[in-house]
Amino acid sequence: AAAYGREVPWALLLCVALAAIALPVSARPGSFGCARDLPTVGSSLMSSTISRHGTSQPQFSRSGTPIACGGTVCPSESLTLSWTSIGDFLVFGTGATTSTIASCSNSRSTSSSGTWTMPASGAVTIDIVFATNQATAQLALTCSYTVDSTGCSGSGSPTPAPTPATTPSPTPAPTMGGSSGSGSTPAPTPAPTPAPTMGAAAPTSAPATGGSSITAVGTSLALALSLAAAFFQIRRV
Repeated sequence: AAAYGREVPWALLLCVALAAIALPVSARPGSFGCARDLPTVGSSLMSSTISRHGTSQPQFSRSGTPIACGGTVCPSESLTLSWTSIGDFLVFGTGATTSTIASCSNSRSTSSSGTWTMPASGAVTIDIVFATNQATAQLALTCSYTVDSTGCSGSGSPTPAPTPATTPSPTPAPTMGGSSGSGSTPAPTPAPTPAPTMGAAAPTSAPATGGSSITAVGTSLALALSLAAAFFQIRRV
């Protein structure tokens, strides 16, 4: 290359090219130095004025269960960040620390799903600045938590609620009666009355006629003898 009839050193051209490439890179969120604070809405980043994203918001989760922003976390417990990454980004943690792709005394990270350790007390905030190109840079919605030991175990995680003992339901007494309503227990079916045993029937005693017959015969005989005696008396006379 030549300018005004003079040759421009190739080393100079290379330096200018590298500087042109490095300038936008150094302004990317993921390349922030530790001396650079979290940008604010309205400030400049690359060729963009930072705005607030209306829906994107990070949050922590515990064992896969999301913890809503504005809630409480246990002292010193480890939680997982959950955020759908957009473009080039940088996570700023205040009060919490991380060891996942961490920088700046473990207060910043370029991981959207890293593990963060909560402080022993106080509050925690998570902010994320991201950019999809040099003309578009935004801040995600801030997510804040309060450290509270209520309901937490010694390990830093919430104490699970005890499983209540199951109280057996009493057995309902059978309903005695002919009517049965909805849900009532039917009356027990009475056992059938056993039929009388059909066996050889005892013979019916014949009427005791012997004694009365003898008495009648005796009376008739006595009367006949009396008549006969009277007849012979008459003839003798």
